[in-house]
Amino acid sequence: MTPPGAPGHLDDATVADAAQEREEVEALESRLDQVDVELLGAVRRRTALARRLADLRISTGQPAFAHQQELLVVRRFMALGPAGRDLAALLLRMARSARIGAGSTPRMRP
Repeated sequence: MTPPGAPGHLDDATVADAAQEREEVEALESRLDQVDVELLGAVRRRTALARRLADLRISTGQPAFAHQQELLVVRRFMALGPAGRDLAALLLRMARSARIGAGSTPRMRP
């Protein structure tokens, strides 16, 4: 044990502070893990809804995806800043790939 006042000595308050900080880090990590679970669920629900909407549009003779609606999604996510645009693009891409993965043939531009 290092004597009090010697270099490297940790008093009880320092040890307690370090323990409290570790507990706070673990609590925050746990909360982030829970948010990740919630986000995964929300993304899965959004993707499923987008797939159902695309199927319905196709069954009524419309294009699977509405460009104007997709622009609204991007604008909505821009509230998160520049990365929000990237997140919106990713969500839209996931919806399109889910639709393609559902067995449909993507419409190609000439």
